[in-house]
Amino acid sequence: PCFNALIGGFASRGVWGAATRLMQQMERTGVRPDAYTYGPLLEACRKAGKRSRAREFGREMLLAEDLPLSPFCVASLRKTLGTTQFKQLCAECDVPWEDVEGVLRRRDFEVREEGRRLDRRPAPRSAPPAPRPPASKEA
Repeated sequence: PCFNALIGGFASRGVWGAATRLMQQMERTGVRPDAYTYGPLLEACRKAGKRSRAREFGREMLLAEDLPLSPFCVASLRKTLGTTQFKQLCAECDVPWEDVEGVLRRRDFEVREEGRRLDRRPAPRSAPPAPRPPASKEA
């Protein structure tokens, strides 16, 4: 099954119990959560204002072995927890803040570059104004 799609769908609708159970089932079958699992969970938490739940998922993500820091997950977690709380969580999980900052800088650069590419698109051409009919000469 497509665990990540189902987990993201449940989380986006606030069905946290189903999302969590499905994640546990995923792990029991030997499929490890990755950025595509945590990203939608963290973003759903952010949108729903579920800071403590985001912190739990963030802790799991940061403690997971061999899971590289995802720019999307890190940015979503920072938006949800705030920088100070996120720094504390990283310290609790022995994740160097410098590593997190590097991921955030890389993401911010990519976002800025994407914005520049979008800004370079030519402006849409508008249709030339319709010619005005000549003024009638009625006396």
